[in-house]
Amino acid sequence: MSTNTPTSYVSSRITSTDFSIDFCGTVETSTTKALVHLLDLGFDYYKFSEVHLHLESPGGNGRAMSDALAMFQNRRSRGQTVHVSAGPICASAAAIMLAHGTWGQRTVAPTSMVLFHTGRLHMNAMDLTRERAVTLAQQLSKVDQRLVTSLVTTMCNGAGSEDKLRSEMQRRCETLSQNWDELHLVLAEHDIFAAATRAPWLKTLHTGLSRNRKPSLQARCGEFKVWLIRYLVERFEEDSAMDLREAYALGLIDCVDGVLAMPRLDEFPQSQAERSMTHPYSEVIAIQSPDSAVQHECNQG
Repeated sequence: MSTNTPTSYVSSRITSTDFSIDFCGTVETSTTKALVHLLDLGFDYYKFSEVHLHLESPGGNGRAMSDALAMFQNRRSRGQTVHVSAGPICASAAAIMLAHGTWGQRTVAPTSMVLFHTGRLHMNAMDLTRERAVTLAQQLSKVDQRLVTSLVTTMCNGAGSEDKLRSEMQRRCETLSQNWDELHLVLAEHDIFAAATRAPWLKTLHTGLSRNRKPSLQARCGEFKVWLIRYLVERFEEDSAMDLREAYALGLIDCVDGVLAMPRLDEFPQSQAERSMTHPYSEVIAIQSPDSAVQHECNQG
């Protein structure tokens, strides 16, 4: 067993009623493999129908993220619930993982920094011609489009339909408009990205949602979905931390703990403290970065 302090780790906690996973560090092949292992443990071995996943990550590898998203989809198809919550930082690939959690069960803290961005290429020094640069830009654009389309499709399925997602987003925008000043008083203590005055994005969303509010025909034609995909791609291209109220309005999260929740402002998920009862069994998977061997530590009391 290594005595080095891991730069990333994935660990689980189990109680009589709860199976929780902490994912801390970068999203890479080894950490997502560990995550899949622990989800299998919670769902398939211990037979929980719900698992709580806490993310604290600056992001990481796109392919590793894709493995995690495929696993989320697999669990959704089995009717299983993955509650996802975010720690102080949840960015890049980790933010996408947060947004792909079970609809209605994606929570952030008022202090969370959530950042979405479009695809990036990390390349070694090389000669890059204009033609090659254009080709790479086109390829990245296609990747971004697929990623956001998949995210919006997942949200539509979670909400029940395109029209139900539109209606829920409109309800959230109205909630924000009606409670903006009160929400700012609370968020200003924690979220440095929270705007004091009504932000331009709220008006933009109101306008876009109003144009797409006729259900049946427009929903069938997918006009709302096309509009939302375009909005998200443009927003992600800004590559900046998102006001938690905007993430809530867009349907990327469902709850700012103690501040905003669905469907009512006074309805909050069970807090971490309320489910802190320990159990003699624990499993810790420590990951050394970059990708390395997975270290298992199991204690049976």
